Amino acid sequence: MSGTALAQFFSGPFLVWFKIGFIVVIFLSALFFYSRRRSATDGCKSRFKILAFTALVFHVFYPLIETFGQYFIWREDSFSQLFLPPHQSLGYFFSYVWLHFWLNALIVIGIGVLFYLLLLAFNKYNQRFFEEGETELGFLCAFLVGWPQFVIFVVSVFVLVVVFSVFRRIFLKEIYTTLGPLFLIAAAIAFIWGMDLILLLNLGVLRI
Repeated sequence: MSGTALAQFFSGPFLVWFKIGFIVVIFLSALFFYSRRRSATDGCKSRFKILAFTALVFHVFYPLIETFGQYFIWREDSFSQLFLPPHQSLGYFFSYVWLHFWLNALIVIGIGVLFYLLLLAFNKYNQRFFEEGETELGFLCAFLVGWPQFVIFVVSVFVLVVVFSVFRRIFLKEIYTTLGPLFLIAAAIAFIWGMDLILLLNLGVLRI
């Protein structure tokens, strides 16, 4: 494939739809595994860990592809060639891809790991909020929603906890609400409407 063809490929919609498709497939897989649990102790913990690791690898692989794509796009355009050696140092290109591709990926990975550690600590302190595997499910959802949609994800979880707890207490006479289903609902909200809500709440400064 020629450089021009590669540049056209990377500048097209394929990468965007590839990322969306990956997130949808992983999310539906998590939803399927969670809905097929045989009991509260059969939480598909190992499967959620595999899905979370797959999402982590994707967050490294995707900006790598974007980096190569950006190079080919710039190289094949007479104007943007000025941003590459010998007109500019290679450091300029690396600074650009770091800010536009890699920084967001590292933030997502860092926040996902931190969120998982917080869930583990919370589960150790009070296990009534989690069934088996739900901490790993939360870990996976944090990876899937990305940044800054993670903010909407966390807020949605808290709101859903309040709403579902009130509903279960009044209508079902049940006190406790586990977080697994709420993670999935909040992840769907953040994925579908996350950026719209970020802008609506004037949190656009969080975008990278």
